[in-house]
Amino acid sequence: MTPEHVVTLGRQALEMALKTAPQLILSDWMLPRLDGLELCRMLRSSPQTQGIYFIINTTNDTGDELVQGFEAGINDYIVKPMDHRILAARLRGASQVIRLREQSLRDREEMRHQLSHINKLNRKLESLAREDQLTGLPNRRAGLEFLDETWSRATRSGESMLVMLMDIDHFKRVNDTWGHEAGDIVLQRTATAMRGAVREYDKVSRYGGEEFLVVCPGADVQYAYDIGNRIREAVEKNTIDSPVFKGNITISIGVSMRNAEHQCTRDMLRDADEALYAAKDNGRNVVCIHTRIDA
Repeated sequence: MTPEHVVTLGRQALEMALKTAPQLILSDWMLPRLDGLELCRMLRSSPQTQGIYFIINTTNDTGDELVQGFEAGINDYIVKPMDHRILAARLRGASQVIRLREQSLRDREEMRHQLSHINKLNRKLESLAREDQLTGLPNRRAGLEFLDETWSRATRSGESMLVMLMDIDHFKRVNDTWGHEAGDIVLQRTATAMRGAVREYDKVSRYGGEEFLVVCPGADVQYAYDIGNRIREAVEKNTIDSPVFKGNITISIGVSMRNAEHQCTRDMLRDADEALYAAKDNGRNVVCIHTRIDA
């Protein structure tokens, strides 16, 4: 319980309540200048004081007067002449209500804290569910979701878009010669080079194994050549110098431009995959664009 304060005027009681925010007020009904009932009404109208437990002391315990008091917001009443045993019992009851209220507030605060913690964990789990843990790129699921979103937006607006599938050349040789740890380093460094070569609103994701997916909204044929070779050159010039692998690697890239024959994103991925095979057949470290493009 908070320290006790005694005042004799209703206005003083209001000022003291606003200043100290007490847990309980025991007030006479009849007070100079501002009576106990009006004091209670004013306290209930303020967010700072509306939760104060208010007991009023009255000489009249008729039904109408008590109804008026409870409608004004009192929690309890004592009838004059005051019986100190009854007052003590009322105060014990008030203390119990105040303790339960404080416990409820603590429980709600703890619940808010726990919910905040759970929400943070859920956001982290969602992020982990959409991220490739080795390369830090969006994973296959996130990449395909972005592809679907880009397709839907292009369908509404009529804007162009492209899809690229990229594969690290001779990656099996890296694993067989230098080991899987070296393969991991190659994947990580290649992912970093790719991400640094595209626009901010292009999406590079790990598609699976040594294969990567790039989705470029609003991209035309010229951009397809430019971005494809920019990524290819960035990877080729990215010398990897690590304890487990030293050297340069290359990638092959297949590009699919959206056209009228594409009915869904699977069609674009199929054409990009065909172009990727063509790039490997043409000696690797090249960009091949699927030729089925609208005039």
